[in-house]
Amino acid sequence: MVNENGLRVLLKHFVVYGAGFVLLNAVGFFLIPIYARYLSTGEYGILEVLSRCLDVAVIISASFLGITSISFYSQEKDERRKKSVISTAIITLFCSSVIGLVVFLMAANSLNRYFFGNQGYLPLFWMTGFILLAELNSTVPMAFLQARMQSRLYILISIIKFLVVIGLTVVAVVVLKQGVKGVIFCNMVTGILFAGILMGYTLSKTGHGFDLGLFKGMLRFGLPFVPGSAFLFVLNNGDRFFISRLLDNSTLGVYALGYKIGLVVATFVLGPFLKVWGPFMFKLDEDSDSRKSFGRYFLYFTIAYCITALPLAIFSREIFRIISAKGYWDGYRVVPYVLVAYLFWSIAAFFDSGFYITRKTIYKPLILGSAAVLAFILYWTLIPTFGMMGAAYATVICFAVFSGLTWFFADRIYPVNYPLGKFVYVLGLGIALYLIGITFLAGLSPWLQVILKCVLALVYPGLIVASRVLDKGDLVAARLYVITMWGRITRSGDSVPAS
Repeated sequence: MVNENGLRVLLKHFVVYGAGFVLLNAVGFFLIPIYARYLSTGEYGILEVLSRCLDVAVIISASFLGITSISFYSQEKDERRKKSVISTAIITLFCSSVIGLVVFLMAANSLNRYFFGNQGYLPLFWMTGFILLAELNSTVPMAFLQARMQSRLYILISIIKFLVVIGLTVVAVVVLKQGVKGVIFCNMVTGILFAGILMGYTLSKTGHGFDLGLFKGMLRFGLPFVPGSAFLFVLNNGDRFFISRLLDNSTLGVYALGYKIGLVVATFVLGPFLKVWGPFMFKLDEDSDSRKSFGRYFLYFTIAYCITALPLAIFSREIFRIISAKGYWDGYRVVPYVLVAYLFWSIAAFFDSGFYITRKTIYKPLILGSAAVLAFILYWTLIPTFGMMGAAYATVICFAVFSGLTWFFADRIYPVNYPLGKFVYVLGLGIALYLIGITFLAGLSPWLQVILKCVLALVYPGLIVASRVLDKGDLVAARLYVITMWGRITRSGDSVPAS
């Protein structure tokens, strides 16, 4: 059976981080109805291009220092060395972010001409450059909170940022009618403000020291992520760029909204889990029974993801008709594919643990590169043939291949007996219930469809339990969690010792 104390700690911080992550990321999802009502599909497509350019710039501008600092911080035993890890990472990332800003501003005119051919959008790229500066400089301070598992402070920051971004964006888009420019400006102002506060707080805790030896060690650990970052760009963002170039920005806007809705489960289930799992996996590795525990947590996560994803998939059509203008409605078809794709992405995060624990990250570029080449080929061939759905098909295939390659290599350096058979069963059962919901119920009245879809969603966890995917020990642990979680959250302190 999984160590109960470890499970309680993991679940406690998962819930608290989950609440914070919901608030932090709910900004984008809360604003979806506003964007879908006050921005045209073309304008939403423009916003998506800017967002993806920002993502690419963040990825290639030493953002790997976030996970690198968590890894080094968690594995250091001396408190002084722990602080030095964080301060060294902050100083390094600040210098990298300034260089990234300069390069982005220099490239802004070329990017604007390539994607839009309209000088009126150039200021949007300039503001996006300063969002890049802010996001990069928030990376290590947020990783510092993760490494120390200060989940309550994390949620406090999330609440404040949530309120600020929502308030400013509603005023800019709804009241002042500033459209995409208002969205970008609000994100720039909020990002710079919070990055400054987070950096100041973190350095007040760690000091301003710079350790050249740690710097070199972190570079050796993190540099394999740099070429991998270019591949990650193609894998995670390439579909949007291909749609923009091969189709049009209006189609991109529809696809982007569907993709965004499909990311709900990955954001609110995988996101908070990874905030805890990063430091937790190193502590788990110290346990002699750790390999079995990795497999158990893998199964728990898979079930949680699939149970959450099924209702979103079967109700995607209804959701789109409620939250968006008619021009966006076709985007519901993308949602199920994104959900499945990010399930594969999620389990790859488990397989990745072996690379980080053994510090053998050299395999990452090879894995990402192989998946990225496949993505490029599939985007180029499927999008002209199947339109935006070609991008959805390609995403599922590429993420599945990426997950398989990650497992293949990780298993050779850090073997773990993951319950892959149970994973296939849980996923297959969910897909079967989804297909019933969209085919056999299609001819019924709308209200009867809603009722029966709810029944399908509620039956799913019951079928999982009845089929004994979870053994008795798992069920006892789950019951214990349900009974004790609230009390533990309210009674426990903010942090768990990192070592």
